[in-house]
Amino acid sequence: MREWLEDDGGLDAMDLDLSGADLSGADFSESLFINAKLTGTRLAQADLYRSIALRADFTGADLTEACLVRVDLDESALRNAVLDGADLVKASLYGVDASGASCRGTEFMGSTLIHVNFCGADPSGAIFKKLIQGDAGQRNKTGRRKRNSVRSDSRHRRTNVP
Repeated sequence: MREWLEDDGGLDAMDLDLSGADLSGADFSESLFINAKLTGTRLAQADLYRSIALRADFTGADLTEACLVRVDLDESALRNAVLDGADLVKASLYGVDASGASCRGTEFMGSTLIHVNFCGADPSGAIFKKLIQGDAGQRNKTGRRKRNSVRSDSRHRRTNVP
């Protein structure tokens, strides 16, 4: 895996199947996980800072205490994933299925949470502050969402959590 890391940082894991791998503690900052399959992958304490994981499948993955700051998880699957103590500050979660996920103590401060399915998830002790919620906004030519969503404060957090 280390040989796949780019010289200038990051991993190009587009369309790769890394299911079941133990990648705990690895530095994958500024990596591409577009359409990657990471089901059951162990990424505890991994650093994915500013990575792009569009449509990635993290079903059943262990992301305990992982750094997911500014990660783009749009349209990804986090079903039954463990995100306990993970840092998702300013992460983008548009159209994410996080049903059954464990999010105990997870920090979502400043994150975009639009059309996220948290059914059956455990948000005990999670921090939901300064979220970007509401209309999904328009998409630009590359399919990326334009950042024109409405901001809301933590008083509205209960609308995103079961």
